[in-house]
Amino acid sequence: LITSLQPTCPAWPMPVATSATSKASDHVEKKLREVGFTGRFSTGLSDRERICYRQEKALELLKELIESGQHKPSEVTLFAEEVGRGGKRRFLVDTFAHFAQQKAPLAWPKDDKDRGHFYEVILENRPCWLYFDLEFSLESNPLLKPKVVMHAFRKTLETFCKDMLGMTLDTTKMLELESSTPKKFSRHVIVKALGEYPDGDDGGGVQRALAFANNAQTGLLVNHLVKYADAHRDESWSLSRYLFVEPPGRDERERQVCVIDESVYSRNRSF
Repeated sequence: LITSLQPTCPAWPMPVATSATSKASDHVEKKLREVGFTGRFSTGLSDRERICYRQEKALELLKELIESGQHKPSEVTLFAEEVGRGGKRRFLVDTFAHFAQQKAPLAWPKDDKDRGHFYEVILENRPCWLYFDLEFSLESNPLLKPKVVMHAFRKTLETFCKDMLGMTLDTTKMLELESSTPKKFSRHVIVKALGEYPDGDDGGGVQRALAFANNAQTGLLVNHLVKYADAHRDESWSLSRYLFVEPPGRDERERQVCVIDESVYSRNRSF
């Protein structure tokens, strides 16, 4: 649900109650209703109560809210917020709806480099979309263009879906989030649907949501994708060779690494 709104959006100060913020809140609520949200919008917790500085404490609070019957698991979750240098974070227990209403920015500043970011914590044994963390060192790969890598990634994923899953990739249901720095290319990608091959005289097809029971299952599919890309990297028709790069500080004995980071499918991962 949150990926339909403002995933990993820049941190933003609490807006002052104005007609503009009221309209923005109404817009978010309308979108939530459109996707079928019917639950309570708020946990009823104060800001002090719902903010934790240890993930374990936040998970305990989340469990209490669900077991008490106040919220369904699909209504409430855990978010993380960058609050300092070096990736220091605090955790927020909130409903998807309330988080979207309070944290979605009214504007998107292009030069807002200093603010932290919010993450959704992909909880263990919770459903999730297919997601990717793509990254490589720009300093170690000075001739490799990010546009080339992203084109190769999309094409390789499309071919993998056709060859291994028997379905097409619905690129209209892909969300790409830029997180690069001058030294490192980084792109977060969320894939939400596959489109089945056209069937019948009318040429119609069936769209299927690409959701998994948990992110461990997601990681298994991604592992197959990486192996598929590696197996075809020397084929003339394949672009997957552009998905394998020189790691930072590489010496001659090290192998190239894939831009697809397979470490992001661990338990309770912030993404």
